[in-house]
Amino acid sequence: MRQVRVPDVRSDQLRSGSEVAIARDAAISERLAAIPASDHAKFHGMLWSIVEGP
Repeated sequence: MRQVRVPDVRSDQLRSGSEVAIARDAAISERLAAIPASDHAKFHGMLWSIVEGP
């Protein structure tokens, strides 16, 4: 069996990951805020139908 070395994660790499997650969440929030309030229920229903599947 072949073995691979998995490098340790440094603290600066963890911080970079956190910064990416924060930027991602901000972008998602910005996009969701663009949905008119009158369409929120329809949008959530559509997302729920995707989660439930066919």
